[in-house]
Amino acid sequence: MPAKIPYPVTIDIGEPLPAGIAMAEVRRHVRELGTDAWMKRAEDRDATLPLHHTFVRRVRSKPWRLGFADQNRPHLSRFKSLVGAVALARALRPHWEGQQTVGILLPSTVACALVNVAAALAGRTSVNLNFTAGRRGMESAVRQAELKTIVTSGLFVAKAELELPENVEALYLEEVAERIGTGGRLAAIFLALLAPIRALERACGAERPVQPGDPATIIFSSGSTGEPKGVVLTHFNIDSNLRGCIQVMPITKHDRLLGILPFFHSFGYMATFWMAANVGVPLIFHPSPLDVMAIGDLVQRYRATMMFATPTFLQLYTRRITPGQFGSLRLVIVGAEKLQPRVADAFRD
Repeated sequence: MPAKIPYPVTIDIGEPLPAGIAMAEVRRHVRELGTDAWMKRAEDRDATLPLHHTFVRRVRSKPWRLGFADQNRPHLSRFKSLVGAVALARALRPHWEGQQTVGILLPSTVACALVNVAAALAGRTSVNLNFTAGRRGMESAVRQAELKTIVTSGLFVAKAELELPENVEALYLEEVAERIGTGGRLAAIFLALLAPIRALERACGAERPVQPGDPATIIFSSGSTGEPKGVVLTHFNIDSNLRGCIQVMPITKHDRLLGILPFFHSFGYMATFWMAANVGVPLIFHPSPLDVMAIGDLVQRYRATMMFATPTFLQLYTRRITPGQFGSLRLVIVGAEKLQPRVADAFRD
C-alpha cells in the first residue's frame, strides 16, 4: 500500500549537456542529480524522520510481532522492546544529565539494542565502543567523544576480561535494571502505548525535540592509519543508508535477520540493527560471529532468512556448519573485505 495518496514524486532536472560530451561525464552529472534529489528528502519532514520515530511507529502498528531475540531472551515482542528501551532511558536519565554523547560497551545482544534505542529516545548521541581495540583504543574514543559515562554489563566485562577506560563512569546494566521498580515499568508501558513521540522524548530525558539532522551516533575507524577517527552520523545519514539498502534488497514480512556484527561497526549498526528495527524484520542477535555452533543452532531454530557477514565468517561456516542448519537462509550479504569466488561458490553449495 502507498504511504500517501496522492504519492509524492520529486523530479530533478539538470542543465543541458553538449552533444559531444563523454559518457563518463554524463554518468557523473546523473550521479550528482541523484544526490541533489536525495538531499531534497531532508527538507520533507514526512519523508525523513529521526530513527526512533520510525521505530515507534513500526512497534505500534504491529506490537506483538517478534522484535528482538538472543540466547538469553528467546522472544521479545516489538512492544516489549519499546517498553524496555523507555524504562532504560528513564532509569539512565539522571546519569546522562548534561551529556550529549553517551558511551555503550556491549556485544550484539538484545540489551545492546535496547540501550541504543534508549539513547535515541533520550536525544543522546550514542558511541558504541570497540571492545576489540583494547583499553588504549577505547580511551582514545572516550577522549575524542568527550564521554563521561559508559553503559556496560558486569558479566560481559568479566567474561571478556576487559579493562575499562579511565576517567569515565561505568553504568552497569544489572544495577540499572534492579532500580526499575513496578512504578517505572507501568510508566514505561503507558508511555510506549499512548504517549505522542515528542512527549515520549521528553519523558526519556530529551532536552528538545530530536531532528533528522541531529547526530545519532559516532562510529570510530579501526585505527589502522593511526589514532581512530570518529565519524559523526546524523539520523538523516543513517536513514538514507538504510533506505538505500531497502531499495535494492527484496525484504518480505516473512524475513528474519541474524545479527552477528558488532554495533561499533557501521555494517552492524546501520544495516543489521536500524534497518531491521525500522523495517520490522525480527532480529536474532548473537554476540560472537565466531561461535559457529551457536550460530548454526540460532539460524535453524528461528528459521532466519537473512544474514550480514564477512567472507572470513562465510569460510568458517562452510567448514563447520551443516547445510541443514543454514537451509532457511535466502539472502546473505557480505562486506568489509574481498569475497573470493571459491568462498562464494562453497558457501552457495
